[in-house]
Amino acid sequence: MTENRSSVFAYFNVTESIQTIDRVRLEAVRSAYANIRDDELTDTQRYNAEEKVKLLTDKFPIMNDAENLALLNKCVLGQYLELACQAILGDYVHKRTQEMRRARTNNTSTTTSTISNQTTGSPAQVSTAFNATEPLPKALCQILLKKNPTIVFQFIQNFLLCPIHQTPTKTILDLTNSSISSNDLVGGPILSGSTLDVFIRTQLNIRGGTIDAGRELTKFSLVDPIVLVDEFDTWYFDHLHGLFELNLVPIENTFPHKWKLTPDTKLFYVFEFADDIRSTNQDDAQRPMSIDRPRTVSLQCFVADVCEKENNGMTQDWTKALRADHLFTYDHLANLKFTEWDQLKELPLNGRKILKSYVDREKQMASDIKTSGKESKTKSSTDIQSVSELRAYIHQITLYFHYVLFREFSKAGVQSPAKLDAECVQLSFDEMRREGFADDGLFDQMKLFFLPLTMVEEDLTINKKVWKSISKSLSTERNTLMGKKQELSIQLNEKLDEYYRHDDAIRNLRLNPQSTTQRSAEARREEYETFSTTELIQEHRLAMQKFEPIRENLQKQIETIDDLINSINQSFSEENINSGTKFDRDLIKPNRGFIMYGPPGTGKSDIMSKLSVRMGISMVAPPLAAGELNRPLVGESERIISDICMRCHRIPYLMCCVSIDEIDSLAPKRKDGTSDGNVAKLSVLLSVIDGIKDVPNLMIFCATNRLHMMDDAFLRRMSGKFFVGRPSSHARKSILSGIKPWHMPPNLLDGLTTATTNFSGAALRSLRRLITVYCHNAQTTNPSYVLEYRTLLELTDITARHFRILLGAETLPTILLRSIDRQQLNGNDQQSQEQFYDLPNQAYSVYTGKILIDMHAGCASIEAMYTHPTTGEQKKIVYQHNLLPTETSLQDLLERLTVYGKSRNVQLLQLIDLNLLTAESAYDEKQKFETLKERLDECAAYRRSMTVYDLDSLIGINRSEGNASTGRTTNLSLINHNMYTHVKDKFQHTYVQTVSGSVNDKNVNSDEKWSVMVISEPFLLRQFYDDVKFTRSDHEIELEKNENRRATERVKCVQCTDYYIEKDNHMGICVHHDGFIYDNHSTNMKIYTPREAIAQLLKEDAQPIQQHTRYVQPPEDKERVERMKQRFKFICCNQTLVTGGMMGGCKRGTHSEPHVTFVEWEMACKNNKDYREKRISLLQSRTGFD
Repeated sequence: MTENRSSVFAYFNVTESIQTIDRVRLEAVRSAYANIRDDELTDTQRYNAEEKVKLLTDKFPIMNDAENLALLNKCVLGQYLELACQAILGDYVHKRTQEMRRARTNNTSTTTSTISNQTTGSPAQVSTAFNATEPLPKALCQILLKKNPTIVFQFIQNFLLCPIHQTPTKTILDLTNSSISSNDLVGGPILSGSTLDVFIRTQLNIRGGTIDAGRELTKFSLVDPIVLVDEFDTWYFDHLHGLFELNLVPIENTFPHKWKLTPDTKLFYVFEFADDIRSTNQDDAQRPMSIDRPRTVSLQCFVADVCEKENNGMTQDWTKALRADHLFTYDHLANLKFTEWDQLKELPLNGRKILKSYVDREKQMASDIKTSGKESKTKSSTDIQSVSELRAYIHQITLYFHYVLFREFSKAGVQSPAKLDAECVQLSFDEMRREGFADDGLFDQMKLFFLPLTMVEEDLTINKKVWKSISKSLSTERNTLMGKKQELSIQLNEKLDEYYRHDDAIRNLRLNPQSTTQRSAEARREEYETFSTTELIQEHRLAMQKFEPIRENLQKQIETIDDLINSINQSFSEENINSGTKFDRDLIKPNRGFIMYGPPGTGKSDIMSKLSVRMGISMVAPPLAAGELNRPLVGESERIISDICMRCHRIPYLMCCVSIDEIDSLAPKRKDGTSDGNVAKLSVLLSVIDGIKDVPNLMIFCATNRLHMMDDAFLRRMSGKFFVGRPSSHARKSILSGIKPWHMPPNLLDGLTTATTNFSGAALRSLRRLITVYCHNAQTTNPSYVLEYRTLLELTDITARHFRILLGAETLPTILLRSIDRQQLNGNDQQSQEQFYDLPNQAYSVYTGKILIDMHAGCASIEAMYTHPTTGEQKKIVYQHNLLPTETSLQDLLERLTVYGKSRNVQLLQLIDLNLLTAESAYDEKQKFETLKERLDECAAYRRSMTVYDLDSLIGINRSEGNASTGRTTNLSLINHNMYTHVKDKFQHTYVQTVSGSVNDKNVNSDEKWSVMVISEPFLLRQFYDDVKFTRSDHEIELEKNENRRATERVKCVQCTDYYIEKDNHMGICVHHDGFIYDNHSTNMKIYTPREAIAQLLKEDAQPIQQHTRYVQPPEDKERVERMKQRFKFICCNQTLVTGGMMGGCKRGTHSEPHVTFVEWEMACKNNKDYREKRISLLQSRTGFD
C-alpha cells in the first residue's frame, strides 16, 4: 500500500486554480477526522493531534512523512471547507515558487549556453529571437514581507487583494494579533479586478506594455524606489517604505528577453519572508536575494548586492571596472570625494550614478544607526516599534496606490484618502507624551494645525438625513424671525406716520405763519390756549426728536433680522450644500508650515524630527541646520534650497516637509544692511511657499530662539507659531520621576521639583544623569548609601550654574541650602517648603493673579474674586499670608514664591529686579525698557507664568528732608516715573482663567498670568495701592478709615485749646504753657489750673454786678480790683493769666494726642517735678525776705 500512496497535493488534485481541488475527497477526509475526534471523547485511549492525523493516513492513501502530515493537518483543522482549500492552495503556490527558484539557479549555466548558441546563429535568427515579444500565460507576484509582517499581511489582504470596488475607505488593522510564521502565509490566484491585479497591469502599461530588459530577468520589480542625485546630496525614497516588496516572478526559469501580459494572463500571488529567501548554491547561500542594505565587508559584496537590488546583472563588469581604476575595497569607494567620482574612467556613467547613490545612502544609514545607538541584529529588531509610525507608513502606501490607480478608483467610486490619517495624528502625540515629552498643552495646539490634512473635499458634504433635520430647524427659525420682523415693521410704520405728521405740521406752519393753532388738542382739555407759530414749530420739533431714537432702534432691529434671514437663505443655496467649489476647497487648505520658538534646551528640534515621521509627512531631506545650506559660490545655496524643495514634485501624492533648525539665520529681517546672499536665499524659500514657484505639497518645519529677528513675509507664511517653553512643575516632576528609586528616595521628588524651577528640559535631563552617576559611584564604595536632601540640592546647584539658571543674583538651590542651614540652627530639620501656604483653588472664588507683598508690614496679600453661592453677587477679596521673621528681603522670599508657583503649576518664574538689569548691562532707560520688554514677552508666551517685581529697586524713592519754621519736614517722590507706569500697566493686566476642577490635575491647561509686587517703602506701597486700586483687607480698610478721619476730623488740643487736624500736626504749631498757675498774692502761692484760675477771675469780676451797687466805686477800689486780676502767674514763664483775647505761651511743639483729656493734661502740669521745685524755691525766697 505504501507504493500506491500519494502526496496531499496529488491526492486532492491541487493546481494553480482553486477550482481543480477535489472537494469530495477533502470533505471525506475532514469527516473521518471528525469521527476520530468523537471516538476520542468516549474511548479510554486519548490521542493527541499528531496521532489523530496519522490515523487518517491509515484510512486514506496519503504519504505519512512530516511535510504531508503538516499539509493534512491544515486540511482538517480549517473551520470551513473553503478555508481549507485556500490554505492548501497557498502552500502549493509557495512550494512551486521555491522549486522554480532552485531550478533557475541550477539552470543558470544552461541558460547562458543557450543564449550563446543563439547568438552564434545567423543574424536574422538572432534578431528574431531577441525581438520577438512573448506573451506570458501565467505570472507569479512575489510579496516579500520585510518588517512588521503581521500588520503588513493584514493590510495586503484587506487592501491589495480586495476587489477594487470593495476597497475600504479606511484600512482597519488589528495591532493585537500575534506574530505569524511561514506556515501561516498563504498564496493563490489574484482575483481579476482586485487592486493588486489592476496595479500590476497598470505598472506594465506605464512602462509601455512590453518589457525589454535586454537580457533574461529572474524577477521584475513592480515598485522602483526614487534615487535622485542633485546639488545637495543623494535622495532615496521607497514608495513602500521598506515594509514589503512586490516583484513579478516567472513561472518558468526566467522571463523572456521581451515579454508582456495579456488580458488572459493568469496572475498568482505568494507571501514570503525576505529572510527566508536564499539561493541554493554555496555562493548565494550567504546572502538574501532581497537586499535592503548592501554589505560593506568587501567591494565585491557591495557591488554584488547593489546589482542584485537593481536587478541589472552588472556585478562582474562593474567590479572589473572599479579594480581597473585602482579601487579594491569598499573604503576606497566610500572615501571618494564628490569631484573624484567623475574621474573614474572605466566605470560607466550609469554605474557611477548608481554606486554613488548607494554609498551616500549607506553613510546616512550608518549615521542614523550610530545616533539611535542600536543596530538591527535580529528579525524582531528590524520591526517598526512605533504604532503611529507604522500606521503612517501604511497610510502613505495607500496614498501611493490611489495615486497610481486614480482613474480606476474614481470609476469604482472609491474616495481618495486624506493626506494624513486622523488617528495617526492623535497616536503620534500620545506616543510622544508617553516617551517623556511634557507638552503642557502644546500638542493640543499643534493637533489643530494638522487637522486640515486629515480632511478631503467629500468631508464638507453632509448627509441628507442630517441636512433634513438641520434645514427643518432653520426653517422654523426663519419663520420666527419673519414674524418678528413683521411686528417690528408695523411698529416702525406707526412711528414713521407720527413722525411725518409732525413734519407736515411744521411745513404748514411755515407756509401760514399768521395762523394760530391750539396746542393742547392732544390733552383734550376743556380750556384751550393759543400759542405763537414759533412756539408751535418748536413743540413739533421736540416731538420729532423724541421719535428719532425710537425709529433708529427699530430700524437696527429689522436690519439685524434681515441679516439673519439672509444667512439662513444662503445656507439653503445649492452652492453651500454641495462641495467642490474653490471656496469649499479653501476651507480645508493645508497649512504650509510652522515655526517653533522658545528658549534653548526645550526640545524643539526633537519634536520636529519625530512629528513628521510619525504623522506620515515625508521628509525630503534629513533634518537640517540653516548653516548646512550655505555654500561659498554665488547662487549655489539658492540651487540647493530649490533642489531640496523640488523633490516634493516626485511624490505629489504625499505631504512633504523640510525641517530646518536655527531658521533665523536663513530668514532674517530684510534691512538696508542685509547682504544680497541672505536676501537671495530667503527669496527662493518664499517662492516655493505660496510664491511664484509654489510647491503645493511642501511644508516647512522650523525652529528658532530669536523669533523677533525674522522676516515678516516668512512669518506670515508660517501658519503655526508654537512656543516651546520650560516645563511646568507637573512636567518637571514627570521628567524627574525617571530617576531610579534606589538612587533617589521618592520622598525627595517634591523638593527636587521645587528646586528645579525654571529648569529647561535639557537641564533636567543633565541633572538626572548627574544624580544617577553620583549615586552609583557612592554606592560602589558604600552599598547602603542613601541620597540626602542637602546633597541633592548641591547637585542641583551645580546643574543650575552650568546652565546659568539664576533667580536674581543666586541660584534657587543656593537659597534653599541657606534656608536649611537657618532651620538647623533653629533645631528644625523639616523641609522648608512645608512651612509655607500654597495657592489652592478656594471655594466660590477665583484668583485674579495679583499678589502684593508688604515687606514693611510682613504680609502677602493674594487678590481673588468671590462669588456668593446664593445671590451670585461678586466682590473682590484678599487672602493674607503672614511672612516669616526671616523673610526680610526679596531673596528670602524666593523660596515662598517657588512654592506658590509649584502649587499653580507655572512654567516660568521670572524675577525682575536691579540684578537683572545689571546682568544685562541695562544702564540707560532705553536698555532697561528693552530688557524689560524681552523678559515680559517671554512670560506672555507661556500659558502659566509668574512675574516677580522688586518695585523699590526698579522705581526708587527720592527722599528730601529740610528744616522749616514749623519743624523738620520730609518730602517723598518717585524717581523713575516711566518704569513705574509700565510696571503698573503690566500688573493690572494679569489674570487667571476660570476653570473647573482642581489645579492639581495634570490635564488642566488653564491660562494663568501671575504678577507679584514686592514693596518695602510705605510711601511707594500707598501710592501703588491707590494707582492700581488693589483690594484691601478688612484690617487695612479700617486703618484707611482712621487715616481719612485723621485727615478731615477736627480735634481740640488740651494744651492750647485750639482745634487742629492730625495730618497737619507738625512741630511748632502748638504754642502753650506746660506749667501750673499759682496765686502770687497768696502767702502759700496756691496752685491753680488754667481753668480754675479763669473761673476764679470771672467770679470775682461778676461780684459787683451781683451786689447791685448804687454808688460810684472809688478809684482806689478799682485799682485794687485790677491789681487782683494780675495775681495769677504761670510757673513756667511767670506770665500773667488773662481772661480775654489770645493768650500766648512759652513753649512750642505739637498738639496733644486726640485721646488726651484736659484733666490728664492739667494733672501732668500740676505734677511737673521741676515746676514744683521752682514754686518751693519761690516760697523759700519770700519767707527769707520777710
